Amino acid sequence: SWHYTWSVFHDPQGLIDLMGGNKAFTDMLDSVFVMPPVFDDSYYGGVIHEIREMQIMNMGQYAHGNQPIQHMIYLYNYAGEPWKAQYRVREVMDKLYRPAPDGYCGDEDNGQTSA
Repeated sequence: SWHYTWSVFHDPQGLIDLMGGNKAFTDMLDSVFVMPPVFDDSYYGGVIHEIREMQIMNMGQYAHGNQPIQHMIYLYNYAGEPWKAQYRVREVMDKLYRPAPDGYCGDEDNGQTSA
């Protein structure tokens, strides 16, 4: 749920309201990055690479290699804290990308990450 909670593309303001307003919403966004990168692997029967990468990158529950969470950082903009989006985007770029043939982290499913 750490990843799919944020998949309300059609109504970010509705999600903000549902969580109790801007402050509660950004607190919840912040928590994604500070929670320990623990997980339950019983669904897959083992550790999948997206989760292993989440642990290695040590960004809490933020697993950039799992595409359904990649947009989450930009939700700070909708809640009036764009500086947090800017900080996290820079952190992701610095930690997870580089100018090399293997410079993308995680999956490159159908060009989603590079698009």
